[in-house]
Amino acid sequence: MSVDPRDAAEELTSAVHAFSLKRRRSAVVVHGLIDGAMSDQIAERLQGGAPATAIDVILTTQGGTATAALRTMRLLRNAADVVTVLVPRRARSAGTLFCLGADELVVSATTEFGPLDPITAGSAGGGPTTAISASDVRGFVLLASDWFRVSAREAEVLALISQHVSPIALAQIYRSESLVRRVARELIPRNAPTATRAEVDALTEHLVTSYESHDYPITPDELRALGVNLRYGGHDEIASTHQVTNAARRLFDAAAYAGTELPTIVEVCVTPTSAAQPLPGRDSALPHHAPLIECEVSS
Repeated sequence: MSVDPRDAAEELTSAVHAFSLKRRRSAVVVHGLIDGAMSDQIAERLQGGAPATAIDVILTTQGGTATAALRTMRLLRNAADVVTVLVPRRARSAGTLFCLGADELVVSATTEFGPLDPITAGSAGGGPTTAISASDVRGFVLLASDWFRVSAREAEVLALISQHVSPIALAQIYRSESLVRRVARELIPRNAPTATRAEVDALTEHLVTSYESHDYPITPDELRALGVNLRYGGHDEIASTHQVTNAARRLFDAAAYAGTELPTIVEVCVTPTSAAQPLPGRDSALPHHAPLIECEVSS
């Protein structure tokens, strides 16, 4: 049975409101792509607001752009003293990059993160455009060296790569990887304030270059072993985040069924920093809800 997107949106609104009220913190829900539009929506609701003590971000994403991850984390840092990111299911690629800037990272036993090697579009031998990661290019160089022992003929290897990936795409991959490194080096010290510069660099390099596939699922234990500070949420805490993410997924599915494309669902609930200072005209115990979801369903 199909669900009206408006009903699903109301369900998500209620779930986020209840989550924020229970934790007495502002809450931001991101379900989908981390991109400029998502960042703009969050900036719109946070702009001009009084600084909060803490903000919870409930994140579910397959990735996005490094610039959007950085911009959004900067926005949240400016809006709150403490940024907690809760990932009940997955935060891959740019989502993992975003999590590196969290003061507190909360995960479940089934949470998945992902490598940071950037992806760009390229053409293989004049064929259709396909997604190519920096690791794909680096892997070809390693193949040439390990299998064919042509490490001394770098120019020939580069020529072979250029036959299948345009030089412009190669330059984009190089610049994207440099950007990811820069963003990671800025974000990691917030999550790991005692890490040395060498430790930050080592963590960055590992996440960018050490995985055979961009789709490799990094577990919370693997990420923690690399030096990322995180904790496993308690049963009730994770159950509460699942209620929110399930509501977001139902809205996502309902909108798709109705023919409305929602690349990202964003919802914000702003809670007063102190019960003694309620927002004008509102009960001090209730958060001020600022919905960002707009669903237009054609009749």
